[in-house]
Amino acid sequence: MKKIVSIVLILMMMTGVFADTAVPTLYSELPFELTQEGDIFTIILDENPTTGYTWSYVVSKEEHVKFISDEYISQSNLHGASGKHHYTFEVLADGVSTIDFKHHRSFEENSTIDSIDVLVYKSGEKVFVEENAIVTINEPVLISEPIKTGVVVSNEMLEMDTAVPTLYSELPFELTQEGDIFTIILDENGSTGYTWSYVVNKEEHVKFISDEYITGSNIPGAPGKHYYTFEVLADGVSTIDFTLSRSFEENSTIDSIDVLVYKSGEKVFVEENAIVTIDEPVLISEPIQSGVVVSNEMLEMDTTIQTIDGVTMVPVAETLKALGYDVKWVSETQSIEISKGAQWTSITLGKNAYFKNKMAARPLSAAPVIYNNRAMVPVEFFNVILDLGIQVKEGQIEFNDYDMGVYSGYIKEIKINDKGVVSLFLTYEEGAEMVDVVIHTSNETTFVQGSIKVGDQIRVLTSMATTRSIPPQTAGYIIY
Repeated sequence: MKKIVSIVLILMMMTGVFADTAVPTLYSELPFELTQEGDIFTIILDENPTTGYTWSYVVSKEEHVKFISDEYISQSNLHGASGKHHYTFEVLADGVSTIDFKHHRSFEENSTIDSIDVLVYKSGEKVFVEENAIVTINEPVLISEPIKTGVVVSNEMLEMDTAVPTLYSELPFELTQEGDIFTIILDENGSTGYTWSYVVNKEEHVKFISDEYITGSNIPGAPGKHYYTFEVLADGVSTIDFTLSRSFEENSTIDSIDVLVYKSGEKVFVEENAIVTIDEPVLISEPIQSGVVVSNEMLEMDTTIQTIDGVTMVPVAETLKALGYDVKWVSETQSIEISKGAQWTSITLGKNAYFKNKMAARPLSAAPVIYNNRAMVPVEFFNVILDLGIQVKEGQIEFNDYDMGVYSGYIKEIKINDKGVVSLFLTYEEGAEMVDVVIHTSNETTFVQGSIKVGDQIRVLTSMATTRSIPPQTAGYIIY
């Protein structure tokens, strides 16, 4: 049994942790063999072509993952022996995509006997290749440093003074803490030969101070407690990996605990590192806002993206002129007329009513406002009113001609996984049924207009790409 435990500094910290392994994984077992060197990886699948069943694949985003080669290697010279099929790919850029394998007879319809959906995620030098399931993600969400930390309720940061705050009622170990000094207390019975050992992966972040074993009784063979004391030296994140084994015997591990240590300022939380359900209103870490990109070039603007009263706002005139729109200021009505070909709309300062091609007005997350002598509109305006495709990358708004997914429904759950990824479980009406979708978010790829909580009705602009899992999963770019 393996327990994953975290020392969580701030609940909403959007910080990613990558293991320094050659082939990082989120699962203990994968349904395929995997080798990897940098951006090149090979998926190895069992196959026996003499049965007529072979593997085939489809890459969802060829601009993200490129097929390099495949090779079948028999494991025996005997006729009819099975072998291994090696499929090699290269990850070309940051982002996420899927590779869908199916095991079937190519000459026979409806002959699929197995399928594997592989999710490929790259961020900087780190590449994850995983079976596609709920804990994996569909867009870049892991960042090295927190942008904003804390739990926000009604737009105010909660003040938490619990000495050892917890999200769970029970932890798989005991803990004491005073400031940056904390002690993890583990059950141990040295007379069995099984003792705990540990590895700190970043000694510049967490320093070992001492350990002490205290028996619970004077009776020979009685169990006791092992006290491990550490000090957090600086803000950041690291892990402490504990294993319970016989040091004199190979492959004797019977339990392990991975402790994730977060620190920011004076706050240190201790939690079991699993998906955490949040019932309070939350604000996903304040988005990075680095500019507007048109035709792969950053626009030069004296006023760029701003957060105004919790809403991400974008300069409308400069952005639309770069996109080829005519923008006209009408001083008499304090309004702006926008046109391009057959498209036309008008927005009025201070009035949360947006027209699409002279149809009935609809509200968005905020009315147009003046900021630094520039008219600003909420970021969703460009898709909802003008049908422009939007992608958010590292806080940059990139416009394109692609369609976007749109989901409108109620939040059933808000969860955080062990990597700090905030996932919204949304239920919405499709035909006569209520169906679910999982929206993954991050401060690099998502603009959240205000705070959200379980039960809220929201609209989400997403990537058109979704996983084939149940429920499907996708990346949310704008939530309003």
